[in-house]
Amino acid sequence: MKSQDNYPNSEEKTNSEKLPEGTFYGGLGIRFRNYNFCAYPGPEAAENGKEHLPLHFHIKSPDAAEYKVDCKTFKDRRGRAMPKDLRKFLRNNRLKIRARTLDLFLTGSWN
Repeated sequence: MKSQDNYPNSEEKTNSEKLPEGTFYGGLGIRFRNYNFCAYPGPEAAENGKEHLPLHFHIKSPDAAEYKVDCKTFKDRRGRAMPKDLRKFLRNNRLKIRARTLDLFLTGSWN
């Protein structure tokens, strides 16, 4: 597993929920407006991989709202309502998002 500094699809996490030293995360290479999509590697992919099932990814919105989205239902796991345009984007791109999230969880990268 590459360090975050060399990870081609990661962006530095700037909010107060920083990960412990040595934990990695990666962008999913998916763009929609100003939303940031990322996922974390599981224990199979990194020594400090602390991500857990059920499979999910994270979205940070331009207004600083954060969503933890289940890859099965594509709804926020905490029950937060998402904007209609974002829900439509997720629905239309669910296979790609699910595949990349699973790859990142299992291997630490996606193809």
